[in-house]
Amino acid sequence: MTDNEPDTPQDPFPVDCLPGPLASFVATVAASLACDPSFVALPVLTVCGAAVGNTARLRLKPGYDVPPIVWSVIIGESGSGKTPAFDAAMRPLVAMQNRSLREHAAAMDLHRSRMRVYKRELSKWEKVDSIGQPPAEPKEPTAKRYYVSDTTIQALAKLLSENPRGLLLALEELPQWFGSFDKFTKGAGSDAAAWLQLYGAGTLTVDRKNDGVLSIPRAAVCVTGGIQPGILNESLTPSHRESGMSPRLLKTYPPRHRRQWSDTGVNPETEAGYAELVEGIHALGFDGVDSDGLPKPNVVELSSEARAVYVKFVDKNGEEQSTLTGELASTLDKIEQYAARFALIFHYVRAVSCDATLTDQRYVDGETMRQAVRLAEWLKRESLWVHEILSPSRKSKSPEQEVIDFIRSRGDRATVREIQKAKPHLGTADEIRELLNTQANSGRGSWENVGRTVEFVLSA
Repeated sequence: MTDNEPDTPQDPFPVDCLPGPLASFVATVAASLACDPSFVALPVLTVCGAAVGNTARLRLKPGYDVPPIVWSVIIGESGSGKTPAFDAAMRPLVAMQNRSLREHAAAMDLHRSRMRVYKRELSKWEKVDSIGQPPAEPKEPTAKRYYVSDTTIQALAKLLSENPRGLLLALEELPQWFGSFDKFTKGAGSDAAAWLQLYGAGTLTVDRKNDGVLSIPRAAVCVTGGIQPGILNESLTPSHRESGMSPRLLKTYPPRHRRQWSDTGVNPETEAGYAELVEGIHALGFDGVDSDGLPKPNVVELSSEARAVYVKFVDKNGEEQSTLTGELASTLDKIEQYAARFALIFHYVRAVSCDATLTDQRYVDGETMRQAVRLAEWLKRESLWVHEILSPSRKSKSPEQEVIDFIRSRGDRATVREIQKAKPHLGTADEIRELLNTQANSGRGSWENVGRTVEFVLSA
């Protein structure tokens, strides 16, 4: 069995690799909701990536700048806790957007009043043979947006033109997004092709029916949401896997566990700290404008120590990637990029939270890169594991045979916890225990006490 095989139970999500404010929030919310920490962490990382948006890039080498764009999906059955975890991560953005839309509504009231005055003055000007300059038409105010739920490229293009920082596409359930991939944008191919541009913060060009061509440079959109495993498998068609759409998605599919009431609540100070952090990142500005008059991202460099850490990771990852093909090889390629994206996000989280150990905000330091690589390594293992579990080419086995094969791969013995962590799709610990009891009754194995644990042992 190789390190990439998914029948080895996954390590717990490494909460401690997150910067302090994020680690505290993720751990607290996960304990309160009795859900896996990864269900909170991935949306939180995506929210922070969108907050940085186009204001910054990490320069890995001349000509190679990395944006902080993250696409994440939390996978779980209904009732697994993914929706409340998603809601907790989104709460600051919801509050910020509600406030922004209220301000926009007031601005629109004022605009309508000014338009009435403008039309009266224009009418007077036209009646006096258009002498002199006409009155200036008031410019309609635009709403500052932080996140969207409309997946159409046409709608996104307009919103991105009004929000140069970039946007977050946030959906509690992602099937709507996957369903949009096969739509065609007039003259520009499928929406899936346009989304691939958004992942890299490239130029998005859209032909609009009544408004001509709209071209948005540095079109940046982060994506986060949840989905049930069966629906994800149906949504990711072979073409989406081959195009690289699937490898761009950071996935987590933790084992199911019995939900129990927890008296643990989210510390108001922790929640307020997370909200202040998100607002603080959004308050960061651009580095002026470029030669085309467009908002210019700040450029963060790698320290010599950070560079050494990243190069070592890339070389090791490349060696592993060389043994793989297809979607798996592409997944490792994207994970390599994600390590750099995480480093940029972590850097700004530390900067905004006034981390005293961050001595020079112009450089990603070695500690930030080490933690980013740790997270990337965990997500690499998780992605390979999810690929095996949800692969369309996976052989169909009965739950009974799947359990027996797993136990055999473990040396003919395993605990319920080991099986449930490796095979979450088979149900809760109690459901797996009942399945094993059936196997015991049929003579295929028996229970055996080993110290403080109980193992199911296959019969010879």
